[in-house]
Amino acid sequence: MTDLEGSTGSTQRPGSQSAPASGGLQSAIANLGVPAAPQKPLVVEAHDSNGALIAGVYGYLSVGWLVVQMLWVHEAHRKQGHARTVLAQLEEQALADGVHRARLDLVGNSAAVAFYERRGYSIYTTLPVTLPNGEEDINYFLKKDLINLDLEQSESSVA
Repeated sequence: MTDLEGSTGSTQRPGSQSAPASGGLQSAIANLGVPAAPQKPLVVEAHDSNGALIAGVYGYLSVGWLVVQMLWVHEAHRKQGHARTVLAQLEEQALADGVHRARLDLVGNSAAVAFYERRGYSIYTTLPVTLPNGEEDINYFLKKDLINLDLEQSESSVA
């Protein structure tokens, strides 16, 4: 059994290498030769004619993937194509940075799963989850090959 303490203390198993006193886990990982996965944040926002935020999507690029973290559309502006537009712009930014794959996960929202599937995402696995209120639900993990999107757009613009 291993004893664990908060970030102000340290507990070490006999025979294990000591992590640097300052720098914590990141320094220990660097000392082991494990490169940190760089992340580049990406944000796309849509605003109305008055400058108010009506939709947005946040993600980041890491180890060859666009990881979509959150997509939001103001309730009064839903079903008008804003989600589709900001997601497409986020994917275009990823392609411009040489990233050809996207992934995301979401819990129990079948409408959102359908939205992403219409955008070319596919479910690659699911996991059962227990929500804070004790209810059981499903965590969906989806992915998309953006390079095919890029080729399809190029072919349609030539035709």
